[in-house]
Amino acid sequence: KLAIKKGSALDLSAIIDAPAGKYGRTVITPDGHLAFEKNSTPQRFLGFTSYMDEKVWKTSKDKDFPFLAA
Repeated sequence: KLAIKKGSALDLSAIIDAPAGKYGRTVITPDGHLAFEKNSTPQRFLGFTSYMDEKVWKTSKDKDFPFLAA
């Protein structure tokens, strides 16, 4: 079990407005922004997506890897 000490550098609870679902589900506003059901202020969500074509993993030639990974 990972324990994070309250107030430490890893404690991110101050930037999270708990509990989850407090403002309802995420909806699209009439002007096309993301917001919550109970709070119509436009929201921004940060995320990360990583995708590599299957050719990157199936190549047998090491010299081709940098080209395929780009």
